[in-house]
This record gives sequence, C-alpha cells and structure tokens, in this order.
Amino acid sequence: KVNGTFAGAGNLQFNSTTLTGLTYVVQMNTNLATTNWTTIQTNNTGVSGAINFQTNTAGGSKFYRIKF
Repeated sequence: KVNGTFAGAGNLQFNSTTLTGLTYVVQMNTNLATTNWTTIQTNNTGVSGAINFQTNTAGGSKFYRIKF
C-alpha cells in the first residue's frame, strides 16, 4: 500500500511500508500515453521496510510510480 499526500504547495509525498531489504525505483512520466518513464530515485527499503519520497510537482502534470 502506498500513501500519497500533498506536503504543502506544489509538493507530493509518498509513504509505504513493505518487505525489508527490497530495492525500489521511483519513476516519473509527463504523458501516460508513452512508455518514457524517467527514474528519479533508486533506494533500498533497509531494515524498516519503509519508503519515503517527496518531490516538487511544479511545472505541469506529472505521474509517478514505484517499482520493486
């Protein structure tokens, strides 16, 4: 389960708890009709299994996904 919330004007924050030690990739795309996803963060969930990601959404529509 991923929770997405607005963290102030123009900011978006993702939080999730998953299995410990997984590698995850956060990707962004500006057009869902294409497959041009750009990786913006790669990280490991570590011992807690937590994912925390925050970004500025200024500059138009953006779509985000988290891949494990």
